[in-house]
Amino acid sequence: VFLSNMSHEIRNPLNSILGFTELLERKKDLPDDKKQHFLQTINSSGKNLLRLINDIIDLAKIEAGHLKLQNEVVNLNVLFRELECFFDLEAKTKGKANLNIILEPLSSDDQVTVFVDALRIKQVMFNLLHNAVKFTKDGFVKFGVKRTDANHLYFFVEDSGIGIIKEKHDVIFKRFMQAEMSEEERDGTGLGLAIAFNIVKLYGGSLQLKSEPNKGTLFYFTMPIEQTVNDNTNLDASSRPCCDDYNWEGKSILIAEDEEPNFILLQEMLENTKINITWAKDGQIAIDLFDSQQHFDLVLTDIRMPRVDGYGLLRHIKSIDESKVVIAQSGFAMLEERKKFLDYGFDAYLEKPIDFARLLYVINSYM
Repeated sequence: VFLSNMSHEIRNPLNSILGFTELLERKKDLPDDKKQHFLQTINSSGKNLLRLINDIIDLAKIEAGHLKLQNEVVNLNVLFRELECFFDLEAKTKGKANLNIILEPLSSDDQVTVFVDALRIKQVMFNLLHNAVKFTKDGFVKFGVKRTDANHLYFFVEDSGIGIIKEKHDVIFKRFMQAEMSEEERDGTGLGLAIAFNIVKLYGGSLQLKSEPNKGTLFYFTMPIEQTVNDNTNLDASSRPCCDDYNWEGKSILIAEDEEPNFILLQEMLENTKINITWAKDGQIAIDLFDSQQHFDLVLTDIRMPRVDGYGLLRHIKSIDESKVVIAQSGFAMLEERKKFLDYGFDAYLEKPIDFARLLYVINSYM
């Protein structure tokens, strides 16, 4: 049953990606509006396929008991601001101009920096928000976090969407539960809520819901926090630009990437920021460029490259200037692999396929 479900879910987005790509290649005289629609469909299908792959990996870890939490110091307002930016754009691209994405972060008088697994908390909230936006045509999707006491936080996602009948409240967190839903409601793999439920459970919490048909849905959980720390950083969410508001004129970046299509993609993503870009086709060329110029504000490097890999490039740069920011980008996307890159000395890590908003956000944090 699992393989049958996965085959079906994988082939659906692949059908759109390959089919519409072939149409774009064959039909050279497509009108601009139709071409734009095809491109949006390819993009959306690619994201759905990536989400499915990540869900399958996480589900396998959960069922094997290998899903581990990697706690770190996290500013929740900053993390939630990222989600707000993403889903505000997501709603607009899905033609839901009348859907308001509302963030209710912790108040400025409260501590917002806690000790949690940032990726897993973001994953839980992402899955809940994804469902809320998917099943809400207009009205609102509201989310946030509140402190209930010194050691507990209350997270919630509320929407004004289609709601869920009471009979399905008991099965909503089981994998593949979408098989029990109507054709109108069915969309996705049915893995997202199951994964969110198990992540919250790892933290000693319980993911719950309140919902009625046509009256919206509220997902919520209270989670104990092992440790809170004073927030003396300059990371308040309101100070962060959203989406396209980045201007790095006068700054320079060295991109070490041996695959030309990957470099072109990064170049196009960074074009509107006005940053000066230098391309190194492998790690040795990157070392030569760095040694001869050394004016780069930031270095973005792939890990697997000919002659000198990303690790060798990092060691060389840090031996000359320990303060120089070096960001890794790689197809190695497991949580433990991300931790390995950071422990090795990279200042940040971006997994492939590169997320446009995430790329800009991470670079800006060092600019």
